[in-house]
Amino acid sequence: MLAERKILAQLVKAAGDGRDAIDARRIHARVLRRELGRDRFLQNLMVEMYGKCGRLEEALAVFEGIDQPNIFSWNIMLQAMAHSEDLEATVGFFELMPVRDAVSWNAMLKKQCCCHEDGRGESIQARDFFQKMPHHGIVAATAMITALGHDRQVSQAQEIFDAMPGQDVVSWTAMTTALAASGDLDRARRMFDRMPERNEVTWKASIQALAERRFLPQAREMFQRMPAHDSFACNAMIQAYVESGDLESARETFSSMEEKNAVAWNLLIVTHASNGYVEEAVNFLHSTPHEDVMPWNAALQSLAHRGMLGEARKIFATMPQRNFVSWSLMIAANAEAGDLEAARDLYERSPTPRDMIVSTAMLSGYARNGCLDRARSLFDEMESWDVVAITTMITAYANHGVLGEAWDLFRRMPQRDCVTWNTMIAAYTHNSRAREARVLLERMPRWSSVSWNTVLSGYAYAGLLAEATKLAIEMPQRDVVSFTIMLAASALAGELAQAKKIFDAMPQRDAASWHTMLVVYAQHGRLTDARSIFEEMPQRDVVSWTALVASNARHGRCEDARRLFQLMELEGELPDEVSFTGILSACCHTGSLDDCWSFFRAMVGDYSIRPLQEHFSCLADALGRAGRLAEAREVVERMPFSRDTATETSLLSANRIHGEVSEEDITVDDRGGACAALISNALAAAGRREDPRARASNAGLRPGRSCVFAA
Repeated sequence: MLAERKILAQLVKAAGDGRDAIDARRIHARVLRRELGRDRFLQNLMVEMYGKCGRLEEALAVFEGIDQPNIFSWNIMLQAMAHSEDLEATVGFFELMPVRDAVSWNAMLKKQCCCHEDGRGESIQARDFFQKMPHHGIVAATAMITALGHDRQVSQAQEIFDAMPGQDVVSWTAMTTALAASGDLDRARRMFDRMPERNEVTWKASIQALAERRFLPQAREMFQRMPAHDSFACNAMIQAYVESGDLESARETFSSMEEKNAVAWNLLIVTHASNGYVEEAVNFLHSTPHEDVMPWNAALQSLAHRGMLGEARKIFATMPQRNFVSWSLMIAANAEAGDLEAARDLYERSPTPRDMIVSTAMLSGYARNGCLDRARSLFDEMESWDVVAITTMITAYANHGVLGEAWDLFRRMPQRDCVTWNTMIAAYTHNSRAREARVLLERMPRWSSVSWNTVLSGYAYAGLLAEATKLAIEMPQRDVVSFTIMLAASALAGELAQAKKIFDAMPQRDAASWHTMLVVYAQHGRLTDARSIFEEMPQRDVVSWTALVASNARHGRCEDARRLFQLMELEGELPDEVSFTGILSACCHTGSLDDCWSFFRAMVGDYSIRPLQEHFSCLADALGRAGRLAEAREVVERMPFSRDTATETSLLSANRIHGEVSEEDITVDDRGGACAALISNALAAAGRREDPRARASNAGLRPGRSCVFAA
C-alpha cells in the first residue's frame, strides 16, 4: 500500500506540473479507485494539482472532503485561490483559517500585491495588509518592495528595504529594479554596485527594468559589464532589443550566443513574424534545432492576434508537423476574420476534428459571427462538452438576446464554475434584465467581485441609478471597478457633481477610472475640466490622448484637436484607428483638405493602419466640402466597404451645396425620412425637382425611419 501511495503521489505531482486538467481528473479517479481518496497526504497533493491546473472548483471540492485539514491543507488551498483572479474569495478564505503561519501571511500578501497590477492602488491595499502582519520576514518585505516599485513609490520601498534585519540577493535585486524602473538611474547604479552578491536574476532584472523604460543604451552597457554572457543573459538582452524594435541588434546578439536555447529561438521567430518579416521567421523556424511545434504555434498565435491572417496561413502551410493547438489557432484566426468557410474547411481537415479544443474553436467562430444555428448544430454533434464549450454556447445565445436557450443550457449543466455563473449574469444585464441578474447573483454558491460588479453595471447602464447605489452599499467589498461603474452610472444619469464626488472619494484609481472621468467631462463639453483631469493622470496612454483629441474635434475646437494629436506623437504615443478618426474629423470640419490628406497618408504609410469606413467617409466629406465632388465619389467607389448612411449623406450634402447631383450618389438603402428630405433638397438645388416619396420608394427608403448624419 505504501509503495502504491508513493507512485500515486508522483503521478499527482506530475499532473500538476503539467497543468493538464484532463490528466489531473484521470489521476484523481485512479486514486479514488484504489480507496486512497481519504488519505490526507494525497488529498493535499490533489488540491495543489487542481490549483496548478486552474481548476479552483475541483480543488475546493477535494479540500472540503478532507476530514481534518492541517495547516498544510489550508495553505495549499489558499495558494490555489491566490492564483485565481478572485481577491474577495481569497480574503474570505484567509479569514476562515483557524491558524496561520508565515506561509499563509506571505501568500496573502503576494495576492494583495498582484491583484491590481494595472492601477495606482496596488500597493495601498498591500501596504495596509503588510502593516497588519505579525512578522515582516525577508519574503514579505521583498514582496512589498516589488509592489511599491511597480507603483513608482520608491521612497516607501527604500524605507522597507532599510528596515529589513537582513537583505538577501532577491531583496537587493527588487530594490535595484524599483529604482531603475522609476528612472532614477544614478541611485540604481549605486545600489547595483553596492550589492554584496549578484546572480543571473539580478542582471536580467536590471536589464529588463532599463529596457522597459526605453533606456536601451544603459541596458546595453549593463549587458556588456556582465562577467559572462550565458543564454539567460543573452535572452534578456534580445528581449530588450525586441521591445525597442531594434531587430538587427537582436539578431547580432542571437548570432553571438554559443548555445541558442528554445527561448532565444522563439523570441526571434515571434518577433520577425509579428513585424511582418514572415520569410525571415520561416527561415528561423526551419533552422531551429529544437524539433518542437511550440515555436510554430507561437508564431501563428502572434500573427493571428495582430490580424495578419495571410501571413499566418503562410506559416501554417509550411509547418512540418501540426498538433491540435495549431489547428485550433488557424480555425479561430479565420473565424475572427469572418472567413467561416475557410475555418470550416480547416475543421473538417483536422486529424482530430472531434477534439474538444478544436471543436470549441469552430464553435466560437460560428458564435462570434452570429451563426447560432450552425453553432448549435456543431454543439450537438460534439461527443462531450466541457465547461468552456457550454459557456461559449451560452455566451452566443446571450449576445443575440436568446436568453431562453441560454438559461436552458445553464440549467442543465452538470457542473458550473464561477465563469459560467458570471456569463449567465452578464447575459441578463446585457439584455437590460438587471433584476433577474440580481436574483441569479443571490443563488450563486460562492460570489466573486466580478459577479457583483456585473450586476452593478447592469443597473448602471439601464439607468437605474437608485438601485445601483443601493447595491453598491450592500456589496461585501467594493473595488476600483465598483467605484468606476458608479462613476459611469452617475454620468449617464447626468449627475456630474455626484460623479466628481465619487471620483474624489475613491480610495484608489486605475486607468479605467481616470479615463471614465475624462470622458464624462469631455462628453458634456467641459473641455477645461477634461484637460485638467488629463494633466493630473499618473499615466497617459493612447486611450486618454484619443479621448481628448476626439472631444475637442466634436465640440468644434479643431485647432486644439490637431495640436493635441501632434503632442501625442511627440510624446511617443502611437495613435490608433480611433485617434485618426478624431483628427480626420477635426480636419474635415475645419475644411483643411490638405491636412486631411496628410493625416490619411500618415495613417496608412507611417503607422501601417488599415483605413476603416469612418476614415474613408471623413476623406470623402472633406473632398465634398472643398467642391472636389468627382474625387469624393472616387474615394467612395474605391473604398472596400459598402456605402453607409454617413457616406451617403456627406456626398448628398456636398452635392446640394455645390449644386450638383448624380444618380449614382442616390443609392441609399433602407434609410430614414431625413435622408429622403436631403435627396429632395439635393435634386431641388440641381434644378431637378422630384417627389421625395417617389424617389425614396425607388431607393428602397421607408418614410418615417431616422438617419444618422456624419457632418
